[in-house]
Amino acid sequence: MAERKLKVEDYMIREVVSVPIGYTVKQAVDLMISTEFHGMPVTDDGHIVSFITAKELLRAYPTPERPIREIIRKGTVTVNPKMDLDDAARILFRYGLRNVPVVNEDGTLMGIISNLDIVRSHIERATPNKVAMIKNFLETKHGISIMVRRR
Repeated sequence: MAERKLKVEDYMIREVVSVPIGYTVKQAVDLMISTEFHGMPVTDDGHIVSFITAKELLRAYPTPERPIREIIRKGTVTVNPKMDLDDAARILFRYGLRNVPVVNEDGTLMGIISNLDIVRSHIERATPNKVAMIKNFLETKHGISIMVRRR
């Protein structure tokens, strides 16, 4: 029997902090500062509208009362919870993204998946042969010694 392919929903974070479309730059900055995130989805009544980064907020910081709807780019890259995890990984790495919002068919924000979630999924599936191959590669390329311990 073939092993079930991992899906985005298997690794996505379901508790997502998002910026409501009605926020000002200052409100969005305060919200981002209160989290550990470098960017957040922008939503309108639970539906994804955009994704705003700390860099975009820094550029707009001189006008703190400006509505974020005026500074965001409409639309963003998204993935579906039923998408194969490997396909989502390709999207993240192809576009150089840290995070990508997960939305259902009607655009409702369901979660977020990060490049760290992708790495974690690969680590959890690592076989001893894969670990040995990576260990040898890193030791050869960087002239270092790596000790592998299993717990």
